[in-house]
Amino acid sequence: MTPSDNKIDVTENTAVKFTCTTSTSRPAASVYWYIHSNGNSNNITQITENITTMTDYNELSVITSTLRFVPGRQHNNMKIFCSANNSVNTSPVMSNKKLLNVLYKAGDQYITQGKEYRVRENTHGTLTCSVKSGNPTPILSWSCNNFSTTNQSTIKSNGNITTTLRWTAFRNHSGKCTCTSHQKGFKNESLDISLAVEYKAAVLSFEINRLTDGVVTVDEGTAVSFKCVTDGNPIPTMSLRYGINELQSNTSHQLEYTLSSVSCQDIGTYSCAAQNGLNPYINVTSRDIIVYCKPRSSGTSAREIFSGIDKQAEIVCEVIAYPLSSFTWWRHVNDQWKLIQNTEHVSISSSGLKTTLTIDKVDADDFTSYKVIVENSVGNMEQVYSLNDGSPDIPTQLRYFEELSTSSSIKLAWNAGYNGGSPQIFYIKYKTTDESSWKYKTVNDDGEQTQIYTLTGLEDKMYYYVIIVASNEYGNSTESPLLIANTKEMEEIQTSNIGPMIGGIVGGSIVLAVVLTGVGYIIGRYMGRKRQLKKSSSSDKFESEKDNPNVSPTDIQFDDIDRENEYEMIKQGNSPSMPYSTLQPDNNLTQDDSSRDDTYENSN
Repeated sequence: MTPSDNKIDVTENTAVKFTCTTSTSRPAASVYWYIHSNGNSNNITQITENITTMTDYNELSVITSTLRFVPGRQHNNMKIFCSANNSVNTSPVMSNKKLLNVLYKAGDQYITQGKEYRVRENTHGTLTCSVKSGNPTPILSWSCNNFSTTNQSTIKSNGNITTTLRWTAFRNHSGKCTCTSHQKGFKNESLDISLAVEYKAAVLSFEINRLTDGVVTVDEGTAVSFKCVTDGNPIPTMSLRYGINELQSNTSHQLEYTLSSVSCQDIGTYSCAAQNGLNPYINVTSRDIIVYCKPRSSGTSAREIFSGIDKQAEIVCEVIAYPLSSFTWWRHVNDQWKLIQNTEHVSISSSGLKTTLTIDKVDADDFTSYKVIVENSVGNMEQVYSLNDGSPDIPTQLRYFEELSTSSSIKLAWNAGYNGGSPQIFYIKYKTTDESSWKYKTVNDDGEQTQIYTLTGLEDKMYYYVIIVASNEYGNSTESPLLIANTKEMEEIQTSNIGPMIGGIVGGSIVLAVVLTGVGYIIGRYMGRKRQLKKSSSSDKFESEKDNPNVSPTDIQFDDIDRENEYEMIKQGNSPSMPYSTLQPDNNLTQDDSSRDDTYENSN
């Protein structure tokens, strides 16, 4: 039987020819082919091509049988043989059994990580390649174009061959790795994977006008160019900033930008920043630009400043300029500008690009205009400031609603003045005509032009002096003109319910008599009280009333005004500062005003 080797290499699905020749015999023998596996022999003549020829030798016959066999991988390690017999043989004659070594290609190859693998810098990377086994067994190997791949391991499991590559990743390892299947008798097969080693974004260089470091100094009106180069994987997001303002951004490894004509306002710090998601903080490189320019305002200081009498005032000027500047301060007095020098009352402090004029304990003459002249080698500028009295305007038209007064309350009204640009409150200062000490109430500004407040806790059938003062953070207004108002008698209130009936019966003449009698009574008491006030010592002095438990805890500074002449004018009824009689209500108030009842019981 041929081939003669006991083990025969054959290839899957490739035909192979076997020949079986008998000895001479008479009658001629019959030849049969078999394949043997696990102790069982199966006739294969019906599934293969079998050609039989006979040669005669003096009436003796030699039979040659040729088998064309197409093996499959299922035939691997099976044995093939032939047998012959004729009618003379009691048992067939068998040839040697030939062991089939069926060669077949390994299955499809694949990489577990797909077509791209990303790994962080300085961490362990892993690439795994697998293939379905074949005959002979394939050998898998990894190769990478940027680093050594010596640390590989291979396992066989469930008919699969798996080779794993392990290494520590560095940023220069990015590139291509290849898994190759080597199998004897077949062409090598390969698969590629793209390897990307990720690392933090970083600014490599930041050039300004092609200078790589240091402060860059340029003339005003010239162009300035920026170029920033970064590194990082993934590709960084870059941004060029001036202070907090972004000038340009992109996602790349390089950014360029040009300021066509720089000005004084362009002095400052410029930064190039890079971030790609791996940085815990944005990577930033900063550079300073200085522009030669004459001084100009930074725009950070107020031109109008408010203060109050005996308060401290500060006027601040901050400029942009290079080189540094000198400062001189001037004050506007009698239509002239006068140079300011340091005194106990006024001091000047300057540092860098900032100068401050401080006025200690402001007085009325300090409310005027000030200017500062700033000068350097390139040029100069001047800035004018206005120092204004920020205390509120005097409340006006203090009056009360006589018809709404009760035995224990008086309903007041006054017009609020300008608050000086700062929130204001009102202090009500009041006392009976017989008392020497003042009491106080604090009233919040409700934002209305006409303020209404009900003064409660008063004595019945008494005349009260009332004064209003407005106050804010800068100080107090001048006191309002003094108002004299009265509470009603308890009996008067109790009988007031039958007033309409009496009026209908008696007529207007009785009402007129009552009014005249009341006026006489008031003037009599008023003049008597005037004489008492003349004899009183400093009990009306506001400073002496700070210890009075009825005084508001707010630090109040009221003007101490001698009211004697004003009282005379009120008595005569012709005071120019009081448009309303102190003995009459304001008939010009609307019903809406008189119906307001803003009572602050807890304003003390």
